[in-house]
Amino acid sequence: MKVGNSSKSALALGVSILLCVAPGSVPADVGGGKGYPATPWRIAGPRNVQEIEKAKAVAAQYQTLSMTSDTASGDGSDVLRLRRVTLRVEQPRADDSVGYALVGKSASGETVTLSFSEIESFVVTSRKAATLTLSVTVWPDISPQQLLDKQPTYQQLSAGYRRTVALEVSTRSADGRPLVFAEKGEFGSMLPLEKLAAGTPGNFYGEHPHMTHPLRFWWAIPSVSNDPEYPYRMIPAASRGDAPPAAVVVKLADR
Repeated sequence: MKVGNSSKSALALGVSILLCVAPGSVPADVGGGKGYPATPWRIAGPRNVQEIEKAKAVAAQYQTLSMTSDTASGDGSDVLRLRRVTLRVEQPRADDSVGYALVGKSASGETVTLSFSEIESFVVTSRKAATLTLSVTVWPDISPQQLLDKQPTYQQLSAGYRRTVALEVSTRSADGRPLVFAEKGEFGSMLPLEKLAAGTPGNFYGEHPHMTHPLRFWWAIPSVSNDPEYPYRMIPAASRGDAPPAAVVVKLADR
């Protein structure tokens, strides 16, 4: 499986996205605490499909992956959490690219690419010498155009817009080096794909709702993030007696 260089293409977009931490909005009670919706959108939301497509490409670089072994104790101590997960080769060289997608073969033999920004979870259903078969839950299974046209609430988006894809992925790159899920950064944790046993689950939404990066949620347009049931929140400074936080602009071209 060749890992695409989606990192460079996403950063080349040079788009500035406003994190919606609006001082004028009313924080909702979520999980026993108040918080502002974690979203990459201004209060008015995206102006066109192209803005959503750009945000979706960027979101792939901010996903979190939680991997739990089939011998999990249930207390969370054996859950490996990879924040800002990537897919790369072990012992990378300077010219190696980093991927933010699962690439493999469907049951019909087609090559399928699933961006991390559209994966909810997966389970390893079987393994061979050099491949794994994954049952991947795609969510939200909605195009930028549909998102803009339908303006769903979070409850509507959560209740539907899912599909399952069987995907056979290689555990090694074309030159034979192991492929690994790795945390972004030189000293981040990593997990080789060839170490995953059948039955192993992976969850892209297993992190605590208050411990997530706003740029992940390309799909959290105002109709979604304004839903009282929307769980992904940022704890405001006001909850500590300070003034509400101002909006923060992240210039991706500078990263």
